Amino acid sequence: MKKILIVAFLFATQLVIAQDKSVKSGALNAYLQLKDQLVVSDSLAAKTSSATLSKLLKDMPVKASHPDTLAKLNSAKAKIVKYAAALSKTGNINLQRQYFEGISAEIWPLVNKTKGSTLYLQRCPMTGVKWLSLSKEIKNPYYPKNMLGCGTVIATSN
Repeated sequence: MKKILIVAFLFATQLVIAQDKSVKSGALNAYLQLKDQLVVSDSLAAKTSSATLSKLLKDMPVKASHPDTLAKLNSAKAKIVKYAAALSKTGNINLQRQYFEGISAEIWPLVNKTKGSTLYLQRCPMTGVKWLSLSKEIKNPYYPKNMLGCGTVIATSN
């Protein structure tokens, strides 16, 4: 009976860990889709992706070994949820980009240790705005018409 309980506990623990990782990678995917939609100025799709991002982050548990770090991560998460919810309620592409700037300013510490993909933190040197990408190639989501290639990689995950 003890063996069955131990196995059940281990299985349940692994299931919770897998769900946490799934929510985190889902939130990252929603963010990256949002970024790509802003690059092509698709405000309708951006609304959907930001709503998904907001929902997934609300459900994402945040873990840290130090209480101060945990407080900072929870604060960043709350800000991202707020910006993503606001972005999902507007069809104005310029407002969406402003909300995306807030999301991008906070998301790096939450996702930079996500296993499986290398992330690139990129920044436009002309304006200082940042965003994440799966590619080293620069595609500026803030100014795609005039400065699509403006930016540099300033950090890499993993």
